[in-house]
Amino acid sequence: MKRKLTLLQRLIRAVLIGIALGLLFLLLWFVFDVFIAIAVLINGAALAAATASVRAVIPVVRLHRTGLRTEGVMTGTTVSARQVSAVIRYSVDGKDHDCELGYNRMFWKEGRTFTVLYDPECPERSCIYKKSLYYGIEGAAVFCVIAAVALIATLLMFLTSSYTFDPASMFDFA
Repeated sequence: MKRKLTLLQRLIRAVLIGIALGLLFLLLWFVFDVFIAIAVLINGAALAAATASVRAVIPVVRLHRTGLRTEGVMTGTTVSARQVSAVIRYSVDGKDHDCELGYNRMFWKEGRTFTVLYDPECPERSCIYKKSLYYGIEGAAVFCVIAAVALIATLLMFLTSSYTFDPASMFDFA
């Protein structure tokens, strides 16, 4: 099971990633141009978002292929800093489990039933049938398209620029 990072560990990770990106930006700025450096950083962010989205969809696809079905009932909502989630409660072998799904408050009410897919080896691993898959694939597709457009724009910008690489003048700051 994946372990959760503490707030301090997440903060340290974010600072280290920020420093690495800053150094990459400076390197690209010195070697190429500021616009190329910005474009590469945008590509990196888009690629990271696309990768995270695709990685989030993989377990959902696995549950749609191999998971068992059961009925779940919306019992309430949870509010986090990022979203409002519906809490769907389902039972496996007489034990209750909860599954969360981000949602729009207008459409779903407490008491609504959903089909829940769960992993028979670990019933806590679950998702809502079809809804999680559609939302996940939709998000992954959007981020993949953004990454592709950013990459194409960067390549076009690089190919149409008048930049020529001259190693002798690379560190000539005069």
